[in-house]
Amino acid sequence: MYSIAYKQRSKKLSRFFMQSYASSYFTLQVFNVGSLFITSFVIFLGFSDSQIGFLASIPAIVNSTQVFAPMLYNKLKKRKQIICVLISLKYVMLYSIILIPIIIPKQYQILAFFMTMFLVYTNTMLVTNALTEWNSFFVPTEIQGSYFSNRNLLTNLISMISSVIIGKLLDHYDSQLYGYFIIMMGVLIFAVFEITSLLRIDEYNEDLLEKENLSLKKMVLIPLKDKRYLSYILFCLIFRFACSLTDPYINIYSLKYIKLEYYYLSIIGSITALFKVLLAKRWGKYFDKTGWTKALKFSGIGYAITYIILIFIGSNNTFYLYPIFSILRGVFMIGSNIILFNITLLFSDKDNKMIYWSIQGMIISIFSFVGPNLSGIIVKSISSNKINIFSMQLNGYQLMFFITSVLILGSTLIFTRKKQETSQI
Repeated sequence: MYSIAYKQRSKKLSRFFMQSYASSYFTLQVFNVGSLFITSFVIFLGFSDSQIGFLASIPAIVNSTQVFAPMLYNKLKKRKQIICVLISLKYVMLYSIILIPIIIPKQYQILAFFMTMFLVYTNTMLVTNALTEWNSFFVPTEIQGSYFSNRNLLTNLISMISSVIIGKLLDHYDSQLYGYFIIMMGVLIFAVFEITSLLRIDEYNEDLLEKENLSLKKMVLIPLKDKRYLSYILFCLIFRFACSLTDPYINIYSLKYIKLEYYYLSIIGSITALFKVLLAKRWGKYFDKTGWTKALKFSGIGYAITYIILIFIGSNNTFYLYPIFSILRGVFMIGSNIILFNITLLFSDKDNKMIYWSIQGMIISIFSFVGPNLSGIIVKSISSNKINIFSMQLNGYQLMFFITSVLILGSTLIFTRKKQETSQI
């Protein structure tokens, strides 16, 4: 049980988490694989499409390191210190990428970038769930819904503003090294703010220090013995695998094949973020009102349709169809993420949430690693050919968009139908 004094501090401390999360999200918008900044930087380094696909799969494969996080943190009495140290190391490694074109010979630059990002994402995966769990202990139960909803709104506002600024700067400096340096120096302010905000937060509460140190085998078996959660993991596996096939390539496809500019993409991205801000709370209310089955079905069907829209975007309809695609994809993406997050909380055991999340992340990561690489191979193998589907001539990317749509739609309908049938028995 928490003391009265502890509860009184919870709201204040949760604000520091909000500040830290906002700063972290801003840096994520810049350095995330698939972001405009990283997409531009790897093109500057000379990455091929298949190499970009492999890069996009790195977060997925290192996601499996989450499984070791509970084992690590359960043995530590001072988790705050190790979390802050790991986050600091992450930024040191991220900022080292600007030195790659300067000090690394050309033939080794791509390898150096791969290795750096591998270490960065390994670090990130070790921290993510621990940080989320830490945050949850400082958010009183009665305000959890509004707190996480407001956090979601904040991140979308950040996305809306940052994408315009970064897109404009990338176009202005036109892939010049000093342009990337200027952007990274601006982001440094937010990196420092994230760490200083965390340092102002109390250590973990006493309840966490009493957790049993589990072996890897026991830890893996806890969620896998839960039949309801296991079926949910299988659904998430297919859903996330489908997204991993194409999501890392959407910016590349937009830049190299639809021939869009960075600034245009950033403007559309900001408009999309605005819609996400406006509709985020509505998704939460829709989930509460209709239940997760109907909410998931609606968001999944809508999300699948957006990939079909992308197939039909060409030079003659880009002006109006690309914004429609981007906005709808953003709206249904955030809807799906909010709903899946709530289902994860609903299905996971309250006493072993980090274990449930870690095992789920580990399993899904294996297939999410395969996704971008498989797409890269398929796209490369049919680069000069067209595939005929329903009288449509599709190139490699368009074929993968179609497959993604089918997998998302199929997995959503099957999972929600099975759950409806189970509830009726």
